[in-house]
Amino acid sequence: MRLNLLRLALAGLVFCLLAAGSAVAAPTITSLSPTSGTIGNQVNINGSGFTGATAVKFNGVSATFKVNSDTQITATVPATSTGTVSVTAGGSTVTSATKFTVTPGMALSPAAGHPYVTATVSGAGFHNSSAVDLYFDNLDVALFVTSTTGTLSAVYQIPSSAQPGQHWITFVERSSGWAAQKPFTVQTDWAEEAFGATGRGVNPYENTINSGNVANLTASWSGTSGGFGNQSPFVVANNMVFVGSVFGNIYAYSNTGVLLWTASTGSDMEHVNPASALGLVFFGDSSGNVAAYSQTCRSDGGVCTPQWTTNIGTAVTAGLTFYKGTLYAPSNDGSIHTFNPTTGVQGTPIYGFDTSHGAVTTPVAFDADGTFYYGASTVFEYRATTYYGYTTYGGNLSPIAVNNGSAYFTTTDGLVHRFGNGAWDVATSGTGCAAAPAIALGSIYAGGCTTLGAYSPKTGGLLWSIATAGIQGISEANGVLYVCEGGYGANIQAYYAYYGGYLWSGGYCNSAPEVTNGNVFAAFGEITAYDFSTNVGGRPAPAISSLRPDYSLTPLPSGAVVVSTRK
Repeated sequence: MRLNLLRLALAGLVFCLLAAGSAVAAPTITSLSPTSGTIGNQVNINGSGFTGATAVKFNGVSATFKVNSDTQITATVPATSTGTVSVTAGGSTVTSATKFTVTPGMALSPAAGHPYVTATVSGAGFHNSSAVDLYFDNLDVALFVTSTTGTLSAVYQIPSSAQPGQHWITFVERSSGWAAQKPFTVQTDWAEEAFGATGRGVNPYENTINSGNVANLTASWSGTSGGFGNQSPFVVANNMVFVGSVFGNIYAYSNTGVLLWTASTGSDMEHVNPASALGLVFFGDSSGNVAAYSQTCRSDGGVCTPQWTTNIGTAVTAGLTFYKGTLYAPSNDGSIHTFNPTTGVQGTPIYGFDTSHGAVTTPVAFDADGTFYYGASTVFEYRATTYYGYTTYGGNLSPIAVNNGSAYFTTTDGLVHRFGNGAWDVATSGTGCAAAPAIALGSIYAGGCTTLGAYSPKTGGLLWSIATAGIQGISEANGVLYVCEGGYGANIQAYYAYYGGYLWSGGYCNSAPEVTNGNVFAAFGEITAYDFSTNVGGRPAPAISSLRPDYSLTPLPSGAVVVSTRK
């Protein structure tokens, strides 16, 4: 009996020792580096027991963080005030012995975008309950009062008149002169064929070129894009131009024409317009390769390798589309292949009615509700949540433009069509010409072999028409139509969108021009850029001392949306 009791006691002692040895040690904080900074800054928290950390707080405010190791965490300073830093790990919370000093600062998200986009502006490190002005460049646009912890926030809509280039958003505290300042880059991306996933061919944010000054455009630079008259599809993103060629070569240029990098997928890309998103640019080719490159992979003109390449087992046959986080590639097998854009992993291919009508010959176009449309030679296919189908036409389909539940396209038998509620079919001119229409300013702009016209979206009624050569592509921006017009060796022509008046002529093209950031881009044997002799650019940061508060402003609550109506 005594022996059994002794055995039980020893077993209990061993269990307790093992349990104590396996317990997770409480975290410790030994130092912060740096010990001061402002909202958005990175801070290294040094100590131990950080594995599996579940929370980091600055003066009680949760922060985003990354556990680098058991002895270090890197955290981002949130909108908070001076105070201690705490870490929670293994069910225990430890607090730093020293305080982290928060200095006046600003966080801005996003830091670039088009006119009208809203940017969240957050401030921290100011005096509590103090008046702070928000400036866009030199203009005082709003007044706020900080919280009891010296923080504030605003949602600021970038003015429609803000020109391309770098601008500045500034907080200035009236009582102390404390300030925080961040740059905001105004830019417009022509991120895929016909500007976006709807295929409308319109840049609604262009505010530099207009009908009054378009005649002043001049060619500013040209760069290699294949060397022949084959189509050289291209996109413009983050002030860079990315172009592919019939030989499978890719060229990346700055907006001033500097060759940044080159690459090659190895096969013909003339029928596959690239797409850009998430800091990447995507290309597809006739060998079935779909590849993603970092937009900024090089700047010395050297060769880039793709971040991923996926082969779909059949040719990519039309332009790529990026829609709601997914990349879409039309293919020779009659379906649209889907990809995770960051990894290249394929999802389930999509199709309209079925895949029996052969190769997809247009990009897939999406309406706002997710309904999609595409062409397979003479067959128009579509799919919505509750219905799907196809219609066969008397000619091959152009790429499709979508607006408010209706799809618009031309066919090579000389017609322009509306599909959807209130469908119509009206004649353009000639046969064999089928450029994608553009939708803007309450009109459908479509061309045939000898005319360019504007049509009523509702009825198809002709609003105006002018004589032209064959239309190869149409774009619209800020009241101006840009048309690639003619046969082999076509030229850019600009017309007044409201009645078709002639405005300007440019050089060679073989597809719709792309208009963005005060530039017009077109490709033939080369990619060519047109702009004004004095191009629009950024501006230096305004001196804080030069900013003058508007004492007529009424304080807004923190987080208010600020729409600037003043120039």
